[in-house]
Amino acid sequence: MSTASIWSPGSNNIPVANPDAQLVQQEFTATAGQTLFVLTDFSYVVGFNALDVYVNGVKYPKSEVTETSTTSFTLATACEAGDIVEALGNTGIGGGVVVTGGGLPDTIVVNDSGGVATATGTNAIAIGNAAVANGAFAHAFGEDAEALADLALAVGTNPTASGNAAIAIGANARARSTKDVALGWGAGTASDGDGAISIGYNANSAGVTSVRAIAIGHAAEAQADRAIAIGSSITTANGVDSIAIGNSLINVERGICIASGEFKSNVTHIGAVVIGYADSGAINEVTITDGFGNLKIKFGGTGLVTLGAVPDEYIDDATAAIGGVAVGGIYRTGSALKVRVS
Repeated sequence: MSTASIWSPGSNNIPVANPDAQLVQQEFTATAGQTLFVLTDFSYVVGFNALDVYVNGVKYPKSEVTETSTTSFTLATACEAGDIVEALGNTGIGGGVVVTGGGLPDTIVVNDSGGVATATGTNAIAIGNAAVANGAFAHAFGEDAEALADLALAVGTNPTASGNAAIAIGANARARSTKDVALGWGAGTASDGDGAISIGYNANSAGVTSVRAIAIGHAAEAQADRAIAIGSSITTANGVDSIAIGNSLINVERGICIASGEFKSNVTHIGAVVIGYADSGAINEVTITDGFGNLKIKFGGTGLVTLGAVPDEYIDDATAAIGGVAVGGIYRTGSALKVRVS
């Protein structure tokens, strides 16, 4: 295993240790006056002290070797005919930590052979193929990771944290606004959804505006300001301050839907609450069009129970059935609340 060098003041490079490192060698027999040598057996990374040159068994001073390209080098003094020139490369130094600024390290970049990482902000760190840290204290770790604002953090393959203090962790995660958090493959937040949180595979708190919206779960969606969606792929909270939990859909401002199965609520009144579950294989949809703050409960195929509004009045189950009350539905006789059972 190759060993990483220790950084010291005035040094700009820290070679990176690689457990698969090996030394490779190529030998040349020089012609009279030859200074340029072209490698065919290996390549090296320019600027990371990965190449040593020996002439007739004596190590050539690095100050007199120009690393012309990844596959060539030039000696300061011309060789005589028959000189034996040996090039020794360390494949373990396949990248390096480039430190810019004086004194202790400030901006740090770790490149690999596949691309160039970039760190342009104060105390920024970019590690990985084509990683970018562009902001004060911005940190980007991973291939194509992008931390594009002050205090932003991006970790994984192709995540982007573009808001101040935003955090994007996971492949293709997108935290687009100030203090947004996106955790999980494809998790995303809105470009103007300050403080939004998305956690889970393709979780999305990215409506037209989704300020402080929260989406948790596989493809859950919180599509309005302060909306909360917790559940699976059909869990969607579309209204301001709405809450959808379970396999449910809520469209109303400040409404709540808690449900399982394939359950949908199309609520059009502020503050309405729907609780229920769907029969196996059934799709249940509840629409509330009247009653501010009503509570509606749907139990599978047994019918809709409404709390908060006065139920219709019938003498008994028979007349309730004629009036359209389903088995399990609620009606009243005078002030007595009844459930239709037959």
